[in-house]
Amino acid sequence: MLAGLEWTEQTEDLYNLLDIFQKNGYNVILYTHFSEQELKLKHPHIFDYSIWVKFGDYNIEYNNSNCYSYGIKLATQNQYIKHT
Repeated sequence: MLAGLEWTEQTEDLYNLLDIFQKNGYNVILYTHFSEQELKLKHPHIFDYSIWVKFGDYNIEYNNSNCYSYGIKLATQNQYIKHT
């Protein structure tokens, strides 16, 4: 899981980690505040990898304790997970 930092702000590190994880058969989920469209514009090559991405920032207006995607609890309803 790539979370805790905004990995998309550290492009070289992000792609190096993705290469290593994919070569070793690990499943990866990337947490980002970006929307899917924003991520495609900023990092189009990320969609070349077979990874899971959690899209969307924390927005208290959409707070919901019952929001899940692929069995993962999400903080707010504006977030979702998608496989690239």
